[in-house]
Amino acid sequence: MLALLRSPKAWAVVAVVGVIGVQYARIQFAQAENEALSLRVDALSVQLSSASEAASANEAALMAVRTNAREAGEAHRALLQREREEGVRLNEEMAWIKRQLADAGSGDSCHVPVTVTERLREPY
Repeated sequence: MLALLRSPKAWAVVAVVGVIGVQYARIQFAQAENEALSLRVDALSVQLSSASEAASANEAALMAVRTNAREAGEAHRALLQREREEGVRLNEEMAWIKRQLADAGSGDSCHVPVTVTERLREPY
């Protein structure tokens, strides 16, 4: 066996077997690393997909908020316009009632015109 270890051919065989063993180990390590990276890519792909879906949902929600805000603003403006118009109408009615009462109260007795009484009985 000692003679075999002194032979250059034996050392060459040992070296070739050693290189093959190292290369095999490197291939196994690279395959394991490749599998781990594939799993990580898959996980990141799922996260990216989830993030994309979340971004779409956020965009839809933002559009809904903007639409609701616009509609609320329009409704508010319409209510303010209606309030102004109703205030003008009520002021005109009050002035008419005051004129009717002033005309009716010019004598010694206080007589409330029937039109005023009927108007005051109407629901608001």
